[in-house]
Amino acid sequence: MEISTRRSSLLISILISALLIQHFSVVQCSKGYIEKKQQKAAKVMNKAAAKVEKTAAKVSRKTLPAATKVKSVPVPVKKEAKPKVAPKVVPVPVVRPGTGKKALEKKWCIPKPETNTDILQNNIDFACGKGGIDCKAIRAGGPCVEPNTPWSHAAFVMNAFYQSTGQRDCNFAGSGVVTQDDPTKGGSCFPNQGQAKSSSVSQKSSPEQAFSGKIKPTPPGTIKKYCLPKQETSPSALQKNIDYACAKIDCKPIQPGGECYEPNTVKDHAAYAMNYYYQLSDRRECDFSNTALVTSENPSTGKCQYPA
Repeated sequence: MEISTRRSSLLISILISALLIQHFSVVQCSKGYIEKKQQKAAKVMNKAAAKVEKTAAKVSRKTLPAATKVKSVPVPVKKEAKPKVAPKVVPVPVVRPGTGKKALEKKWCIPKPETNTDILQNNIDFACGKGGIDCKAIRAGGPCVEPNTPWSHAAFVMNAFYQSTGQRDCNFAGSGVVTQDDPTKGGSCFPNQGQAKSSSVSQKSSPEQAFSGKIKPTPPGTIKKYCLPKQETSPSALQKNIDYACAKIDCKPIQPGGECYEPNTVKDHAAYAMNYYYQLSDRRECDFSNTALVTSENPSTGKCQYPA
């Protein structure tokens, strides 16, 4: 009895041991299987991840622009500005009419060849009268009486007047012309280079006396004419014309308070002075170194009335 019990216990123990061994074997097999599956799954996931990365890299190459090289732009260096130096102003010497202080070109004023005797005589009368020229040289016994012709006498006095104005006026109602050919062929009857005050020709002592008297009114039925500056005349030339004319005429109307002071411009003042000079010369002198012209258009405005 006791032996059979022991046998039974031993059999049970063996059976339990076998069951335990089988259990542990099954567990070990399951664990290895699971590990293999996990390793396989990991490989699949790694491949998938690598494929995704590769696809993403291709997409980025197509969509993103290639990097461009940026050229470096040199930054300009500011140079210190040099201080501006004002140009030197060289004063222009002003030559007063008839002074002869500045040597003028050798030019003469003579009558045009086709000028008739009446006009020549009128030019002589004007130059020897209101023109202020001493005409003793062409009178009987004078050094320039020969050749005793109206043209030669007119040439002498017209040139003397021309030189006395600083070689500015050689118009004589369109009958005068300027030449550089010496009309005396070396003689001494024609003053030159502003030498109007030579021994044979002299001006009156006072320039204002040259145009003393009243303006002769324009004859009825005749168009009134005015002497005005040309449009292109420079301000400096206009001022010279004012200085010249006002040395012989009364320019109070264009002074402050005068009826022709406004418009206060050098052009308007020159126009008034030049026209007044022209009217007092019996409407003969409107040259002003070729800066003037004769017109029938009345420039008067308001209370400033131009004589004619």
